[in-house]
Amino acid sequence: MFIAYQSGAAYALLVGAFITDRESLINIGPLLNMPLMMLSGFFVNLDDVVPVLWPFQWISSLKYTFNIMLRTEFERNDDLKYEIVEGGVTRYPDTDELLDQVGVDLSLGTSFGCLVALYVGFLVLALIALMFTTRRV
Repeated sequence: MFIAYQSGAAYALLVGAFITDRESLINIGPLLNMPLMMLSGFFVNLDDVVPVLWPFQWISSLKYTFNIMLRTEFERNDDLKYEIVEGGVTRYPDTDELLDQVGVDLSLGTSFGCLVALYVGFLVLALIALMFTTRRV
């Protein structure tokens, strides 16, 4: 969770480097954050999202955090039993099938690596943006 927080803070720093007016930042913040939240997998399965929006999910640190949380909770946990009733037929899927249904497509290590890459990438871009937007004295 620490790296997820740091990725979000680096994203906020990047946005703050470009938008210096506080009121504009408050107004544009939800406009920038809502698509990233919608494309993270919390609210809608990513397989149901319009394919044009798929590239934006890869810059959402929430997507990788959601993958990590679901994999940590459900992967290789044989003690959990799930019951799915479809058309009057009851079946008991394994956890891998459930993770596939939710849209978890990355492994634990890949998700963690992507979070670290987003953190470093956002920080580097914020540094570059701050170098160009601040005046030299």
